[in-house]
Amino acid sequence: MSYSSGSYDSSNTAHTSTSESSYHQLYVSVGPFARFYFGNSSGKGMPFVYSNTGTSFYPDYSSTYSNSSGTKYTYKYKKYSSWNAGAQIGYEHFLNSAIGLQYYLGYSFSHYQTTSEYDYPTGTDYTYDSKSNSNGISFGVSLQIHLDWLNKKK
Repeated sequence: MSYSSGSYDSSNTAHTSTSESSYHQLYVSVGPFARFYFGNSSGKGMPFVYSNTGTSFYPDYSSTYSNSSGTKYTYKYKKYSSWNAGAQIGYEHFLNSAIGLQYYLGYSFSHYQTTSEYDYPTGTDYTYDSKSNSNGISFGVSLQIHLDWLNKKK
């Protein structure tokens, strides 16, 4: 869960007009993941596979915009939906019984669909629908801390 807000002031040298905008958003993501290790657990390292899926929500997203020529509007999500999925393969080298250094290669997919409302003080209001998909390939090195190491010592 995260909350963010911000504001922007802009101008350029080609025109005398300026604009101001601000936004406020609450963002919530949830989803399960699973990891399976292959090999001998008494060794210094083990290969693994990892998969995840999830969804995100914007229960509150709003923005305002105004410029020096008099245009003003508010903008908010009327409807927002998303889902994502991913997988990784990798190898974890155990530095000790609780900490491992991971090397991995992964793929991720995300889908977003929104309906946005634009509300003008005068004139015609409108809604805007959009869909997008994104694909990503990642590789990296990370540090993994295994919290169940206390149970292994009992």
